[in-house]
Amino acid sequence: ATTFPGRSITSTDRINAIWFIDANNGWAAGGLGDNTNLILRTTDGGTTWTSVHRNADSGTDDELQSIFFADSTTGYAVGNTGVILKSTDSGATWAVVASGTTENLHEVRCNSSTSCVIVGNTGTILLTSDGGTTLTTPATAPTTANLNALDRVGAKVWAGGDSGSIFYSTDSGATWTAQTSNTTYPVQAIWMIDENTGWAACSNTASNTGAILKTTTGGS
Repeated sequence: ATTFPGRSITSTDRINAIWFIDANNGWAAGGLGDNTNLILRTTDGGTTWTSVHRNADSGTDDELQSIFFADSTTGYAVGNTGVILKSTDSGATWAVVASGTTENLHEVRCNSSTSCVIVGNTGTILLTSDGGTTLTTPATAPTTANLNALDRVGAKVWAGGDSGSIFYSTDSGATWTAQTSNTTYPVQAIWMIDENTGWAACSNTASNTGAILKTTTGGS
């Protein structure tokens, strides 16, 4: 059996997401509903963790669901009720970015420090090309279903959600095309290692069943 040696960390808040940019530097994010959001940082590969953000101020305290660092300096975290946070100092401090939505946001992915895509409930898709100064939506929304999963390779983006839905963009999220997933299970995570090869994790909580999907053609 495979084990995970080393130090574990416990928290009074839920830890929902983790992101490493190399073997040593990583961040974890979570919180507790609409009461707290939390970000932890490690610089020694996870042996020790430091709380770099814990906010319980009403209106900016919603639980975080995803965190992503585009490089060693610039990172984004998103979560419930439209919360978006941004750091430009390796996670030492975080500022609120006005999202313009109260929908729960589930994933954020960037291909540079300024170009990001965010997805969430009821088909919410937010796009920025200037690091969050302005946020836009696609001219035509591809779905009204909840979007839970997201990954990108350069300008190519995949988003997945309820009823096995997967959508694909070749222009950083401006336009989207539906793909065939061959499942009706909600898509919970997508991971692409290049433009063609990737996997999607799906789960049906009602029946306690799931599926793992693989593509070698970019989903087409």
